Amino acid sequence: MKNLITASIEFYFKGEKISASIDLELDPIIQSNQSLPNFYPLLASSLNLDIYSYEYEMMQAEKIRFSSANSIVKKEIIEGEFDFLNYKRKRDALRFKENIQKILERYFTAEELKRNPKIKDALVAASRLSVFK
Repeated sequence: MKNLITASIEFYFKGEKISASIDLELDPIIQSNQSLPNFYPLLASSLNLDIYSYEYEMMQAEKIRFSSANSIVKKEIIEGEFDFLNYKRKRDALRFKENIQKILERYFTAEELKRNPKIKDALVAASRLSVFK
């Protein structure tokens, strides 16, 4: 499942309600060590708004609301605000655990791991010392 987030905004200009939303995949941003983009120009582009217009200024006066159907992303959205750094930390920790588990399954049987539970601890400790990097 892709880690998508939806950024949405609503504002009024000359008595007309204007709304926009865009979806953004988070994994490529994390993999390329980037931060989240400025969503206002992206939302403006989806509405064909010039960033030097009054409509754009009115849009910037409103808060962008975030949402997601993905449970991992959704947990980091509180009252429409997205905590990207916390999401990234949790995602990285989950990927780390998944990778450790794959290595363990590749080299050890379930019985070996039951008899030697410290194997996993040793692998985790070694990887945290950057032995495998």
